[in-house]
Formats: sequence, structure tokens, C-alpha cells
Amino acid sequence: MIRFLFFIYCTSFFPLILFASVSACGNYTAVKPCPAYKSLKHRDNPGNIYLVIGESYQVKSVIKAVNWDWIYVLVEGAKPKARWIAADCGKGEIEVSRSTNRNRRDSIPAHCRVSNTYDSNVLAVSWQPGFCENIRPDNLECVAMYEGDFQVHYFTLHGLWPNKKGCGINYGKCSAVKADLEPTTIDILDDYMPSLLKGNTWLMNHEWEKHGTCQSLNDDDYFLLSVKIVKQFNASPVGVFITDKIKQTIVISDLAAHIEKTMGYDLVDRFNLDCDCKNGNLIEIKISLPRDISIGRTLAETMRGAKPLVGGLKGDCGNRFYVEHAGPQ
Repeated sequence: MIRFLFFIYCTSFFPLILFASVSACGNYTAVKPCPAYKSLKHRDNPGNIYLVIGESYQVKSVIKAVNWDWIYVLVEGAKPKARWIAADCGKGEIEVSRSTNRNRRDSIPAHCRVSNTYDSNVLAVSWQPGFCENIRPDNLECVAMYEGDFQVHYFTLHGLWPNKKGCGINYGKCSAVKADLEPTTIDILDDYMPSLLKGNTWLMNHEWEKHGTCQSLNDDDYFLLSVKIVKQFNASPVGVFITDKIKQTIVISDLAAHIEKTMGYDLVDRFNLDCDCKNGNLIEIKISLPRDISIGRTLAETMRGAKPLVGGLKGDCGNRFYVEHAGPQ
């Protein structure tokens, strides 16, 4: 985690720059009665909600622009309660997750933008209830989940990421080719990328442009391969162990022992957990994969030859984590 202490008293808003949000936590105390927006794009403010000077608001994420221009907070009593505020509206201490930082193409070193020079892969799967509750509760698919329109009781696809030693999280954006998926591919993908069910293609396009362009498969095959591995994960001893414990707290040493018993000791540190930094709720799991992926009969076979992940199984989850359920919390 990177800790930032903000004491910002600017008098004007920065121009709106749309960057991916970055998971964060902390508290932000209002110093101005600023509007609290449901959407930055539309600047809509249902209920005409304004911050109350002196009140503290829980931080969920920030926009990675200049000095974190925009902060996503929870405003109790507002509907929806997750709102965007300008950073100059308050002060506070915020922890920002290093693992969720994303970089623009022009900030990535040239050697980290060369296609097919990667040496390993990572599959990131999301626990949708945790993501919706702790990161982006106002996403359309999250609102629909809260309202009972659909429920997700399995892990979904964040992305399949080719990695290159020496580039860290910066290997990506190897070309400007856009994704143009066949309808049959989208029909399969939308079960594992819930944002597509609401017509939001941002995540799909981002994953292709940032990661898919750096490997040799075409866009359809890239996403179909990703879905196959997500399905394997959901059916694996790890996926089943976690989904059997919805609305429960899991001790990480118990999960590690289960992986060792059912998949092998050498695979324990090939998984990496990502949790909400305030409450320890599960958000995501990263799975290490070899450079050349061959789908085996089991996830363990598919992972054969994978490298250990930095941070090991525990990741940033401490010693335990909570598995949230879909629907109203």
C-alpha cells in the first residue's frame, strides 16, 4: 500500500479526465459544501446531495489523474450513497492499492509495449459482490445485482494478463487494434463479464487494448481462452472452497492447507488474494499461469510451470477475509 496524506484547499475544479479508478480506503473530512455526484460523466446529483463541512466520509476509490483529482466516497442517506467528490473538497488520509494502478500508453517504456515478448501470464478473477460493495457500487451491473435483477455466485473475469519480467504491471498496450468480437463470443463472455449484460463494453475494451494486444491470439480466441480458465477456477478446489463459504470469514492458513492438500504444495503461492483495505472483504484473486497456456483436465494441470506471485497467497488480505453475498447488504 502507498499512503498519501491530503490537505487540499484549492478553489476550482480540475478539468474532467477519465482514468480508471484505483481501489482505496480511508476517511475524508469535508472542508467545503461540495456537490456529490453519482456520475462524473454526467455530473448528475440525485437528491441534490452536498457534503457537510466537518463530516467524515468513507473512501472507496480515487481517479488516477493529477494528485487524485476525484475521490469516490460513501454518503450515508444518499441514494445511491456512493458518490464522486472533487479532491479539493476535503482533507484526509487515504491508502491507495499499488496493485490496481494503471498507466497510460505514453507512460509505458517502449520495451514493455512489444507484443509476444512476455514470459508468463496472470488471470485475475473478480468476486462480484465484493467488487460491487467496496469498489464500484454505482456500476449498472452492481445496481442490478443489489435490486435482485441477477445474482452472481461464482467468480467472474477481470482479465488475462501477459507479463514480462522487468516491466512489472507496465507490460501492455502493444498496439492500437480495437476489439471486434463475434456475437457468439459476446454471448459466452457476458456470463463472466457482468458489465456486458448492461451494455457497458469499457472493461472488455480495456482488457483487450491493455493486455490482449500483447499476445498472439485474436480477440475472440483471447476472451474465449480467458473464460475457459475462469470456468476451471470456479470448478477447482479453490473456487469451490470459497463459494461454499459465502457470508463467512475464511482464515487464509485454512485455504492454504486446502490448496496444499487438493492441488499440491507448490501451487499455494501461485494464487494471490486482493481484499478491501478497510474491511478485509474479498475483491479479486490472481492466478499465475505459464507463458504458453495449455488447458489441462484440471486447473492444477493448466497452471503447471507457473511462477510464484509476489505477495504469495495472502496478498493484501492479512490473515483472513470475508466472502460477501450478492444482493442487498
